[in-house]
Amino acid sequence: MTERTQNPENEKAQESQGSQESRQENSVQIAALRATKFTLPVAAISFTILLYVVGVEVYRGPHARLVGDLAVLVGMIGAISVWWVFALVFRRYTSAASANRRNYNGLRERLSQLQTRLKYARPEGRVSQHNSGNDTYSAMQNRAFADALEQCKEIERKLDSKGMPWVTGLGYIELWHRTHRADEALIIVEPFLEALVVAIRDQSRLVNSNIAGKDLLLSRLNWTIAVLGGSDTGEEQQGVLSKEEQARPENRVKALLMLSEVRYEINYFRDNVWEGIVHARNRLADTAVLLGLATYALLALAIFLESPPDTIIWATTYFLIGAIAGLFARAQAEWGAETAVDDFGLSKTRLLQIPWLSGLAAVGGVVLLAVVDNIGNSAGSLTIANIFQNKPSFSLAAAIFGLTPDLIVRRLTQTVEQYKDDLQSVQSNRSVQDDAAPHIT
Repeated sequence: MTERTQNPENEKAQESQGSQESRQENSVQIAALRATKFTLPVAAISFTILLYVVGVEVYRGPHARLVGDLAVLVGMIGAISVWWVFALVFRRYTSAASANRRNYNGLRERLSQLQTRLKYARPEGRVSQHNSGNDTYSAMQNRAFADALEQCKEIERKLDSKGMPWVTGLGYIELWHRTHRADEALIIVEPFLEALVVAIRDQSRLVNSNIAGKDLLLSRLNWTIAVLGGSDTGEEQQGVLSKEEQARPENRVKALLMLSEVRYEINYFRDNVWEGIVHARNRLADTAVLLGLATYALLALAIFLESPPDTIIWATTYFLIGAIAGLFARAQAEWGAETAVDDFGLSKTRLLQIPWLSGLAAVGGVVLLAVVDNIGNSAGSLTIANIFQNKPSFSLAAAIFGLTPDLIVRRLTQTVEQYKDDLQSVQSNRSVQDDAAPHIT
């Protein structure tokens, strides 16, 4: 009788666990598909061209038009299959530890430091130097400690997970947010001497920063340093507080709270910049895939119009000439770029977009040159076969037009460089670890 009553509960628990595992597997597969989506247009174009050219050469029967239709259909099916296989292989790289090892190690290191600070900052069991009998601040101190502890637990839990957040990079950004919130909370709990070191370090960050309202933040830090330094500094800052007022517990409590808020403003500024770079990278990756699919659509249209295989081959040749020219121009710019601040893999994603932009620009340049030649020679109407043929002038036009997308990309590069300047402006000369920023390659 007991077994009968327990079996339904066990079955429900097993079903719930199985359903959760199934959802997790689906999430990992979707993340892997997103990470390998760049293979879809490349494989589709390659398969379709190969099948069409070979198919037309092999079969010249009465239904030759079906060769082109089948090439487009089979090419897309083959590309989807290749994409799925690549995603299956990539599943192991969708975890926090594998998607970006450098960032994962950085978060692990920061988590270890936070846990050590929590161990020695635990307010229970010792008399706090902050409250001096102030129950209100004691409660605030306990809440700050609990918040930091909860943030650390959440960081540790999510570092063992898999899925979309690590593929997009937003999971790392979230955990850096959490490390910063824990760091800000611990300022309220830790001893005055450590808080004074934090204040001096933040002062170094703010001096040359691009943060709006930095003058106000600097004035608050100056007040905080004066209060936390007290008579031990050997100096009394005029217009701030007297030494007697500096030593009052309530003023030191206010100084700690103010320091925590200043640290929040600095972290908020840096986190927003990093998040902006990650979003830019993801949008650029999506745009590159859309450009690839647009290229495939143009190829399919040319095949449906029964373009000869030679026409497809020369169109592909001009596309490749433009893509190579664009990559060469972009590579020169990348080689000379500053690398002091990581850009979350945005440079690599930008390089993936260049072949599609430059290739399409090259094909458009060849079409434009053919139209101009046709007008000048009055040779009659143009066809796709007349445009894409072996002409040295067309190859030169493809190379020249292939360079034009680099002008568009330079605008994006300027935006990224501004991001890097903003990040560099809040780097401290005192500490490397506390200034550690997220890195996504």
